[in-house]
Amino acid sequence: MAATFKVLIAGGGPVGLTTALALSRANISFTLLEKYHTVVPEAGSDLVLSPVGLRALSQLGLFDALDGVSTPLLGPMQRIDHNGKDLGRMNFFDVFKEQLGQAPRVLRRYDLCKVLYDAIQKPESILCNKEVTEIQETEQGIEASCADGTTYKADMIIGADGVHSIVRRQITSINDTPLVGSVKTAYDIDDVFTAKHRCLWISFSLLPGLPIGGTFETHGPGASTQMRQ
Repeated sequence: MAATFKVLIAGGGPVGLTTALALSRANISFTLLEKYHTVVPEAGSDLVLSPVGLRALSQLGLFDALDGVSTPLLGPMQRIDHNGKDLGRMNFFDVFKEQLGQAPRVLRRYDLCKVLYDAIQKPESILCNKEVTEIQETEQGIEASCADGTTYKADMIIGADGVHSIVRRQITSINDTPLVGSVKTAYDIDDVFTAKHRCLWISFSLLPGLPIGGTFETHGPGASTQMRQ
């Protein structure tokens, strides 16, 4: 009898949980390793699911659950500058719905992770407090070591552990092959993912008089704001 194919997933955010759900639906053995104490933290900002992303998640049977925790973005996006001057309206949300059947939907990161986690058929395969620190190739596949001293073996590992991915660093180091542009070593790769801006995110109760699903923006030198109702 052939051995069961096994997959390790590093990272338990939306990408890692989606990967786990897809593997679960395909009856492929997996273990997800998440460094935080939970994969459903009350943290992070709102996310927007595009119609294409929503279609993919719907194929995993999640449409009804996502519909219950998200709000469609409808109508024109209203924009002004810092002096209150009207910069015009953009109607691409309605175009999305007309052309693709669904408008983009906004939801909390928490709610997306909760929906994904609740749908996974094998939650016992999700292990928290497991920070991957090293990956070794073996004749049988790979072996991942965690900060708590535990190790896990599988046929392959999928890196869903964020922009500072340990998996990406380790794979680059093992293969001695740059993954992006002119990157020379595993430790230079973060230079490719720099950001020159900062974001302040605030959540508050519904504001009276503003339409549900409405989007408003201000633009000007040094700062921009965006509000979704």
